[in-house]
Amino acid sequence: MQHLIKYLQSCYLSDNREQGLTDFFHEKVEIPFWLNDADMLEGGLPSYPVDEEWGERAAYRLQLHPKEKSIYLCSLFVKGKYKINGRSRALTTPLYMTPMTIEYREEMYYVSPVWENTVINITALRVLAQEEEFPQQLLFDLKDPLLDGVLTFNEVSAVRNSIKEYFTSCDTEPLLMYPTLETEEKISKKYEEEGTVIEPASALCVLRKSSLTYGVLSELDELSGFQEAEYSSALKTYLGSTSNHFKNESTSSLMVPALLSEAQENIIQVGATSQASVIVGPPGTGKSFTIAAMVMDCVGRGESVLVVSSNNQAVDVVGKKLKEEFDMAEVLMRGGGSRELKKQLKDQLEYILQGGGMPKVTSAELNKLRKELSAIEKKIENIHQTYKRKELREGKRKELFEGAGWWNRLTQRIEEYRIEHERPLWEATEAYYQLLNERNRLIQIYVKNSFYYQVNQCLKKDYKALKNLHGAIKARNSGRKSDIFDSLDFQRLLSVFPVWLVSITEVSAVLPMYKELFDVVIIDEATQCDISSILPALQRAKRVVVAGDFKQLRHNSFLSRKQQQYLGNLHQLTLEEQKRLDYREKSVLDLIYESTEDQRQLNFLDEHFRSHPQLISFSNKQFYQKRLKIMTHQYLKETDNPLEVVGVKGKRTKTGYIKAEADKVLALLEHLIEEQKELPVEKVSSIGILSPYRTQVDYLQKRVQKQLTLEHLQRHDVLVGTAHSFQGEEKDFMMLSMGICPETHPSALQHLNREDVFNVSISRSRKKQWIISSVIGTDYLKGKKSLMEAYLEHSEAFLQGQVAQMLEIPFIEELKTWLQEQKLGEVRTDFEIGNECFSLALSYQGGTFCFYFPGFEKERPLQVYHKMLRVKHYIVPIPFGQWTLKQGWVKDHLLDLIKNGRMLKRY
Repeated sequence: MQHLIKYLQSCYLSDNREQGLTDFFHEKVEIPFWLNDADMLEGGLPSYPVDEEWGERAAYRLQLHPKEKSIYLCSLFVKGKYKINGRSRALTTPLYMTPMTIEYREEMYYVSPVWENTVINITALRVLAQEEEFPQQLLFDLKDPLLDGVLTFNEVSAVRNSIKEYFTSCDTEPLLMYPTLETEEKISKKYEEEGTVIEPASALCVLRKSSLTYGVLSELDELSGFQEAEYSSALKTYLGSTSNHFKNESTSSLMVPALLSEAQENIIQVGATSQASVIVGPPGTGKSFTIAAMVMDCVGRGESVLVVSSNNQAVDVVGKKLKEEFDMAEVLMRGGGSRELKKQLKDQLEYILQGGGMPKVTSAELNKLRKELSAIEKKIENIHQTYKRKELREGKRKELFEGAGWWNRLTQRIEEYRIEHERPLWEATEAYYQLLNERNRLIQIYVKNSFYYQVNQCLKKDYKALKNLHGAIKARNSGRKSDIFDSLDFQRLLSVFPVWLVSITEVSAVLPMYKELFDVVIIDEATQCDISSILPALQRAKRVVVAGDFKQLRHNSFLSRKQQQYLGNLHQLTLEEQKRLDYREKSVLDLIYESTEDQRQLNFLDEHFRSHPQLISFSNKQFYQKRLKIMTHQYLKETDNPLEVVGVKGKRTKTGYIKAEADKVLALLEHLIEEQKELPVEKVSSIGILSPYRTQVDYLQKRVQKQLTLEHLQRHDVLVGTAHSFQGEEKDFMMLSMGICPETHPSALQHLNREDVFNVSISRSRKKQWIISSVIGTDYLKGKKSLMEAYLEHSEAFLQGQVAQMLEIPFIEELKTWLQEQKLGEVRTDFEIGNECFSLALSYQGGTFCFYFPGFEKERPLQVYHKMLRVKHYIVPIPFGQWTLKQGWVKDHLLDLIKNGRMLKRY
């Protein structure tokens, strides 16, 4: 395995070599702000105030580019000559680039350095090396001085010594002036001498984010030196060293206090019994909720979980689900750098050691809860049988009451007597709802109590050790990772904090690379993860679960095919190994999928909760073979169109943008902002503006910056970008500027015809989408077999093709009229949701009552009730016989059920 890891390490480094900052004064360095002193470098403080005007401009840019750009503190500038495209140029570029966060508080902007994620600029090293190769060890030597989170004279001296050792032609004398910083005027002057020079200077700016993380690189280097026995089970499975074992057995009842779909239940069961498994989560199918539910189940079974992703947003969403929907904030540890980790650990350990109001739970209490849960499961199974028997009887009654002859009349009399004295069908469904509610309540108590019991046992056995651990953390002044790790017993910590949520780039900063430290690692947005940087996270786990979507965008790679082939040969990979570990083309999702040995190790989330049915219908048909059940409701006779196609007479400029489309987008944007200006902030709509083409996006961003204030952008959470910017995002309103005109060369459609690009582009909107295009009303798309043409044709036919007819049943019409007379809420007919069609429904106080007529409609087993309940839709069976014989009684029951809101209060 060592040769495979060395190959992947080389791919990772080579891929990121091309992402260095070439020239500070010629690249797209935005709003540079030069520092007059080194306080921000030397101080070691968590945050620093910055110029208000600069802070507002920086915050504005980050609002528009939250994924692509970041504020950087650029330090120690290298000057010299470097060949670009065969021509020698004088360059000035920073050696260090430290990402910064920004926040507005107390009427001032503050920036905070994230020292752990400091990037060493590869271009600066190339300039220093004068086009020769530099040793990889240099990267680690230059990173080490920053581990304490400060850059004082001592750290700069260490940097100077390393540069002198490796690059004898570099003039390092100016660094002796530090902490005095050079001015912008001095740094901007070209260096015309032979060799290179490094100057003490520092500037804040906004740059495109770098994906190179030296923590990942360092741990890949460490892994490449391990022996086979030292690798984790998850890592061996990933790299194909061992088979992906799958135990064909189910675990005990799931410990998830929520109503889960069949697919979600399978995902959790397989994740607990398989070495590696895959969750396929199309847009809006509740992938983050499913991951949170899996974490909840693991905690209930006493397991530890590491959740990682290539971006912080994904792990934050999972954390939010665990806190808000499962009330499990106590079990979480959100990693974000060694300094933040230290404070979080110190505070939470202090809370536990000092009592913290944590209940004392005994094993007897847990056993009692398990018995209660088992009894409820048996009752639920009995209800299924009772309901099925009653539903079947109601179907037969319809036929009986419609029949004629003396035998039918006699049988009708017998059935009338039964109807007068039997319990109605809806009582079985109400009992079912009550049992589900009670089961979830007990599971919530059981999982929390299991955690409390585990903590209490740890305190009982290891109180002194935990107290010493808290004291060690509290006493540490250093932010060095090694100092933090040396003071911690992570096995003890995991019994107290079993769930860790960390981005892939932060794993090395907050967790030691111990073999199988966690029972399972869950990788979210695995399509976006390259196949190298995930190795350190896999080393920390026994099992692995990945979540992603094959029909959405993969990570971008700058590694050329020629270079990848060279690295494969260099590390002696076979042709089969090179094909399997194709760094350019494959993601983590692909590799884990290829490791599966049983179809049950891959599960498809098949319920869509995000978009209006018309907005997701094309993706469902084109990319997912109509497997998605649309759980957003739809009036089948609805006339309002959530997809609006706007044609404009635009023409692409020589630089590649269409002004007329941008004009229309800005007009719509300003109209929406004006329309909602009086609404409270929690009710305003979020807005996205997408174009498949970078030149159109750049122009739109410039126009938005010119015409809208930062307050408007933040209030409506406006995002402007390409499909890559919107991966994992969703907005209430989306505007798509297509960026092509009748004169555009047909080759431009190739990008738009990529399934992943098109699918992401059209599936971000929840409520409404505008397509703004310069080819609408022209023949440009005809005959080109484009996805855009198919999408527009599909949308036009959607509503007409979906219209259904209300069942012509007299008593359904009677019920509809009576419900309307009660003025309880909006009465709907021909209502469809989740592949289920209801002839009659009532919206009331945030929920929907869907009426079911046994014998007149297809049978609806309790599994359908369960599915509808997950989106606050409550099925109420209305038996024909009881409506016929006891109509007043049925109406009284319905009023009591609806007005008292028994179902609404439970769910």
